[in-house]
Parts: sequence; C-alpha cells; structure tokens
Amino acid sequence: MKKKISLLLCAIIIINTFMIKDTNIVVQAASSTNLSWIKNDTMDDLLQIVGNKAGDDEVLLNWDLLQFGNYELVYRLQDDTITKVKIRLDVDKMGIDYGIFKESTGDSLVQNLVNLSYYEMDYSLNVPVLINTPPVIVDIGGENYIHKEILKTSTNKYSGISFKLNNIDVRVKWNPQLNTVHFYTQGVEAGKIIEFGLHLDH
Repeated sequence: MKKKISLLLCAIIIINTFMIKDTNIVVQAASSTNLSWIKNDTMDDLLQIVGNKAGDDEVLLNWDLLQFGNYELVYRLQDDTITKVKIRLDVDKMGIDYGIFKESTGDSLVQNLVNLSYYEMDYSLNVPVLINTPPVIVDIGGENYIHKEILKTSTNKYSGISFKLNNIDVRVKWNPQLNTVHFYTQGVEAGKIIEFGLHLDH
C-alpha cells in the first residue's frame, strides 16, 4: 500500500511525485527552506531518526533554518481542525508554540485536549522518561498554544522536545550545527489529502 506525495516549491516550478502508502501528503514551502517529507523514516522518543520504520499514521518533516525569525507550520489532520506550530529561532534558543483550533470558529482546543491527556518527555534525567506534568500554555494574539523551548548548549544531548497530546505524539528536533529542524507527528488518516505548509516571517 502506498502514499502519494507532491512536493511543491514556491518560486521554482518543480513537481516531484512519489508513490508510497495510502495518504496524499502535499508539502508546500518557500524554496529557501527546503521543506521535505522524509517518507520512510520515523523519530523515536529519544529524538533519534529511525530509517525505514515509518508507521501508516506518521509524518516526519525536515527543513533548513537559514535565518533567525519566525517559522510557522500549518496543517489539518481532521475536518474543521487546524494545527499551527510556531517556531522562533534565536541566537541561543528555539521557541516552539503548538496550537490546535476549530477552523470554523477559531476556538482553541489545546486546553481541552491537555485536560483529556498530556505527557511529555523529561530529557533532564540520565534516562529520559515520559511524565505527566501540566504544560505551559501561552496566549499569542488571542490564541492558546503549548509553549516549549530548546536551549542551544553543547551539553544538551537531546536537542529537542517530545510530548503526547490526547494520544498523539509530537516531536521537534533542532540541530544547531546543521541549522535544520525535524518535525514529527501522528494522526494522519489513510485516504485523506493532508497539506503541510511552511511560512517564514522575515
């Protein structure tokens, strides 16, 4: 069984089609970010990229961080629901804000989903574990987001975050040396067209 992916790069007329699995994944971004879907790979809870182990409901994306600023990833896993992931790249850290909204009304769903079930990986321990702890929720322009930060330190073995929101795993891995970020999520339904759009605010 296979999925179909169309890679559309703005400002460059190139369309590549790959047949894999069951879902139509459309990845759109400005060409400078090189947003791509790593179609066969997955990311485990220790933020390791595992080759040829992708599940049917998983998506692993990768893009370049060519400059400081705000990157926003937008996608829709369910009807009338939109997910926004805001990533701010600073000199010494990366800020990540994750929000889910009812598209028809604009209502934030994050707090309700956190109340149902929320766990996150604690990478400060010698052996990281999944813990049940309330996340920091911030208001950005009247919208609620789960807020996380990744510090740029030479001693940080796990340069990323991982949490499970209402049984959906979300992971972000930052490589400051290569200036790249990997984003992983679950919840992709077979047979649906899922569009992932990445925007850069200069």
